[in-house]
Amino acid sequence: MNRKMKGVTLIALVITIIILLILSGITLIILTGDEGIINRTQIAKQKTEQAQQKDQDYLEDISNIIDNISSSTNDEKKQKTILLHISIQYLIIEQLHLEI
Repeated sequence: MNRKMKGVTLIALVITIIILLILSGITLIILTGDEGIINRTQIAKQKTEQAQQKDQDYLEDISNIIDNISSSTNDEKKQKTILLHISIQYLIIEQLHLEI
């Protein structure tokens, strides 16, 4: 009777090891596959960097427009202020489309 108990324990150990190997294999595939977490993280990082650069470009454009307005005459300032408002509204709408 003592031998059967040791045999059952050994079988349980082998089954446990096999299950752990299967789970580790699945985990590796989830992490490193084409649609894996690591790949998706790298893609997300690239998209974030592109969005940050685009935002920086928008801010520079608006800053240039404001600088241009401040060095203009009164009539030119009115026209350029209207253009600035239109540009800002366009940028806001474009940002909303990016978030959707």
